[in-house]
Amino acid sequence: MSEATERNTESIRKILQLWDFPPTYFAYGTRDPFVGEFEECIQALEEAGVSVESHVLEGMPHGFGAEGGWIDGYDQWLGSIFAEG
Repeated sequence: MSEATERNTESIRKILQLWDFPPTYFAYGTRDPFVGEFEECIQALEEAGVSVESHVLEGMPHGFGAEGGWIDGYDQWLGSIFAEG
């Protein structure tokens, strides 16, 4: 991780610790140009104590969700979050 990325991640982590950030869900493909940004965000959220569920889909591009495929998993996750209160 570059020095600039580490500074950004630390800044995000400090902000997240100040907020009561909700559980967060990620679904992204390995061919998405924002993979690095997703991974940095996930790391910062987890280090701030936020519950994160992530699904990395091998070979999928940015925008794959427009065709569906991830919605069932998200629906189950969201249902479990609401069931927990």
